[in-house]
Amino acid sequence: MNIEAERQAIEHLFVGVTLPIIVQDGGLFGIVGTATLFRIEDRPFLITAGHIIHDYSVDRWCYTEHPNRGKIYTLGAPSTIVRGKSHTMSP
Repeated sequence: MNIEAERQAIEHLFVGVTLPIIVQDGGLFGIVGTATLFRIEDRPFLITAGHIIHDYSVDRWCYTEHPNRGKIYTLGAPSTIVRGKSHTMSP
């Protein structure tokens, strides 16, 4: 496989599993971060950076049906939010 084919394969994978997190504020929509979609034993999961969950409550999150276009939908109420431990790294 050549480098361009590899790049296209990786891009195709990322488009299928990366979800822009959109939040409405003051009547305008904006992308505040991204999440990665995956499944474990047929259960869907989203993983994102901790500051996104901290700064924007999950019930405000929206997404589009395609990364570059489409209607904007809300996620609905998540069944569970799991927050990892916060770690401070020392220099």
